[in-house]
Amino acid sequence: MFLPSADQEGKEGKKSKEQLEAEKKAILKQRIVPLNIDGMDQSGLSDKAKELHKVIYRLEGEKYDLEKRFKTQQVDVSSSSILCQTGLSRHL
Repeated sequence: MFLPSADQEGKEGKKSKEQLEAEKKAILKQRIVPLNIDGMDQSGLSDKAKELHKVIYRLEGEKYDLEKRFKTQQVDVSSSSILCQTGLSRHL
């Protein structure tokens, strides 16, 4: 019976740079909405800029909240791991 080496298994499980780039472009194409600012006057462009600013502001807030939550979870996992390694978890 033939068993593939670890190197062969790693190559089969990984995607080429071209495949990753193609997937990235496809995902970005789905997520990025065209601006559609052709033919807008000064007022329309100003409104669009304000709208985009609100979106960026909201997303930055969400990003901050997620980063804070992630750091808290990292500390919790690290603390739990230390407690388990030292055997102190059964005293809690």
